[in-house]
Parts: sequence; structure tokens; C-alpha cells
Amino acid sequence: MKRLIAIGAAAMLLTGCGGYTSSQVSEIVQQATEDPFGSYYEFSAEGAAEEELAQAARIIEERAYLKAPGMRSMTEADPAKGTIRLYFKYEPRMEEFADTFGPEAAQNNRLEFCRGTEDTDPVLTNENVTSAIAGIMIQGGENWYVQVEFDQQGTQIFTELTTELAGTDTPISIWMDGELLSAPTVQTPITDGIAVISGDFTSESARALADRIGSDPMPCKVEYTGCSINK
Repeated sequence: MKRLIAIGAAAMLLTGCGGYTSSQVSEIVQQATEDPFGSYYEFSAEGAAEEELAQAARIIEERAYLKAPGMRSMTEADPAKGTIRLYFKYEPRMEEFADTFGPEAAQNNRLEFCRGTEDTDPVLTNENVTSAIAGIMIQGGENWYVQVEFDQQGTQIFTELTTELAGTDTPISIWMDGELLSAPTVQTPITDGIAVISGDFTSESARALADRIGSDPMPCKVEYTGCSINK
């Protein structure tokens, strides 16, 4: 899409607007190409393969759409530089998150279930998650949690894991991007493919975690490097 914009702009300038020098044409084309929507977020994925970079760009654009459904945006991945840009058209409804979305979009969002209390050799990840929703239990106060449902393969693995650890002192630790969320012990095997993550959640943090779990994890390490927001 970027290349088509550049070629179209150059053709119109060269055939219908005489008097421009080649350097002026290049400058105008560059401006139209680099900032077609008025604003952008920039990310770095140094060392990522071209396929990984393209997948990361798709995930970033999906996360932007979840934040502001229907927003005008496009992504540009540059394998030579290992960079991604999300171009977008700023709208007033984005006021509350436009300045903070960049770091959120770069999160890995990798959920891991591990034996014991160390974040090593995960048994399950969110690649086997089909849904994640926030819920509330009214018992001695408001206790928010996140309910995770696994696919068929994940259900089988989780059944085997909880059967193995049921009645023992070894917990299942649950991690998000290296941060420990909870480490419950198992009383009885869980065979329905549903796991509940409890903790010191508010309604906002529980919903935010559910959204992160429901998002595809990044295929490579992505860092947010800056933005240009034209309000």
C-alpha cells in the first residue's frame, strides 16, 4: 500500500503539475508516504525475520482496532531496519488512550502455565486459549477474576497437569510476560478445560488482563520507540 501511494503521487505530479524539480517531487512523495494518516506509532523488532515482522505488524494493527473499532489505520513493516509503523487518523474518541497505547501495543502478552513456582518450561500458553473473560464473585466482598477456556488440545494438557498435581503441595504458577499472576494448588483434577486466575484484581485490571490473554502473543520481541500524534 505504501508503494502504491508513492507511485500514484509521483505520477500525478509529473504529468499534471509542471514546474516541480525532481527533488521537490521526492520530498512531496516522501511526506505523503511517511505520514498518510497524520499520526503514527513506531516499534522496533531488531533481528526479527521478515515473516515475524509481518505477523507482529498484523497483531499491532489488530490491537489498535480493538481499542478503537473502525479507526483508519495501516501498518508498514521494514525488514531492512527491523521497524514497524502503525499509521492512523487521530479521532477525538482516542483522547483517553492515544498517548499511552504505544507501550501497550508492544506487549508480548504471553500467558504461561508452569509446574511449581518458577517461570520455566511452560506446560500451556495462550496459544491453546479460545477465550478469556473477566468475572466477579460476590463472597465476602467483590472478588474479580479472569476465566480462561482452552481448546481441545489445551483441555487435554490441563486435565493431565491438574491430575498429576491434585492433592500435592506443588502449585500451578500462572505468568503473564514474566510476571507472576497467581500460584494456586490443585485439590481435584480439572477436566472441563476452564482455568480461573484470581488475585488482587479490580474490574479494570481484570478486564485488561482478559484482553491481553485474548490477544495473540508477539512472535518476537517488540519495543515501542516513539510516536507522532497530530491531534
